[in-house]
Amino acid sequence: MSRHSLVLSLVAAVAVVQAGCGPSTTSWLRDDWATQPASHVKRLHVAITPLPNGDVGQGQLWGLLAKRYVNQQRNFLVKQQSAAPGIDVTAACAGFDGVLVLAPTAVRSGDAVTVGILAKLLRCSDREPAWTGRVSGTWPASEPTVAALREHYVAELGAAVEPWVAPAFLALKALVAMMPQPVLGDADEMEKIELGE
Repeated sequence: MSRHSLVLSLVAAVAVVQAGCGPSTTSWLRDDWATQPASHVKRLHVAITPLPNGDVGQGQLWGLLAKRYVNQQRNFLVKQQSAAPGIDVTAACAGFDGVLVLAPTAVRSGDAVTVGILAKLLRCSDREPAWTGRVSGTWPASEPTVAALREHYVAELGAAVEPWVAPAFLALKALVAMMPQPVLGDADEMEKIELGE
């Protein structure tokens, strides 16, 4: 198990949502997911767009968190992440079955960070959505249950991401819990293991 996997697994095991009733969530899944996309949309590119607060560092944080957490919690094979002000879906689809487009927002007021995520899983075959999700909530930047994760990403990306790590992770945790599961074959399972996240 990689260090990233261990840190995310430990944090996921102890993290609790501190925002009163928890986050507000909604999602939609294609009616034909089980018969069509589940076996055809496996290899993903995660695209963060637009950049939260126009900040490249925050975009990189969101991309890495999403890539690693989706790989751990779902059967998707997320092999690439990007963060940019806009997206060229054709380019993002090159070599992939789908693109998970995440549009996060984050507003800080003291220790509280209000986060929103609009998510869309696009099939590269026709650029149509297979799943959509939305999460919004408020979490403390200093959330103690994700201290190790915060330290890890500060070491990897720099001190500027520190107040965003906990709220981004907790919002992504709620989002990923709503995502569908693809169906993997034996070769896919081996590929998943080789990702090491």
